[in-house]
Amino acid sequence: MKKESQPMLSIIVPVFNTIKQLPTCLDTLLAQTLNSLEIIVVDDHSTDDIFTSIKNYLKDFRLSYIRLDKNRGPGGARNAGLARSIGKYVGFCDSDDWVDFNYYQEGIYLMEQYQADIGMYTFVRESDVPTREKLYKCRYDTFMELSPDIAFKTLTYQLNAGIKVIPPCTNKIYRKSFLDTIEANFEENMYFQDVLFTIHTFMKSNKIICIPNTEYHHYRRPNSIIQSFSSKHIKDFVKLFTLIKQYLQRENKYECYCLNYYKLCSHFYNIIIRQIFQFVADEKDKKTYIRESFAGLKQVVDFEEYFEYITAEELRRHIQPHINDTFLY
Repeated sequence: MKKESQPMLSIIVPVFNTIKQLPTCLDTLLAQTLNSLEIIVVDDHSTDDIFTSIKNYLKDFRLSYIRLDKNRGPGGARNAGLARSIGKYVGFCDSDDWVDFNYYQEGIYLMEQYQADIGMYTFVRESDVPTREKLYKCRYDTFMELSPDIAFKTLTYQLNAGIKVIPPCTNKIYRKSFLDTIEANFEENMYFQDVLFTIHTFMKSNKIICIPNTEYHHYRRPNSIIQSFSSKHIKDFVKLFTLIKQYLQRENKYECYCLNYYKLCSHFYNIIIRQIFQFVADEKDKKTYIRESFAGLKQVVDFEEYFEYITAEELRRHIQPHINDTFLY
């Protein structure tokens, strides 16, 4: 079989030293019920020999491989894949994750039917430890159509209307012409690199849909970049929210979405604190990182402005989250 002039879908798979997990990912992508696709494996300058490990997979004309000349992080690898992609739609799958066999066919059918720019899928957390019930980060049991405003307000915790919207690009599918028109790209060599990408694409989209009956499986492997901690996490948190604020101001939407900015900032700062206590063992190091995080927070939060938007009850929960009994003794 010859490669199509334009496949219906391009799937971009950034890879960095995940030889053990990569076959599961590629097996589910090549077994998709949607045949009209290309899979672009982007080797982010791995020290593992990724090319040799997938040599047999490269016999399938739908799969191609590129290696970056330096490490650019997941965002840089996705940008390289986007530049190479020719599909009508684009999806992203991390190399240690996998998807249901009907994942892309279900999504593209609905994207075509409703002429949507973005489709969002159910996102399931997977690990080596079996659980009784699935751990859903977001779950869509029925089809829904969202405006950009509603999607953004749900993403930023202003609305709680029975569904959850999460930042990762991996549980989403995009119309490629839409991404090209808005010049969507990822931040490179940066943690949280798909948050601004998601905000930008939400803001510029005409229609966003929720795709039911199929799931993205996110494998949380030991020693992954999200299960460690360094000063870079704090620096990138500051960089991210500096960029988000600048973006909203540039789009003349900061005043409208200031509350959303602070809600999202609060959420990610809580993640930073949780990571410090989960992944940093030494007490002295914990205190050093907390001190750094306070300094970083002051760079992205105008506390007078923040007090205008936060409720007194939310403020109380920040100060004394576990105290409900107000008796002195």
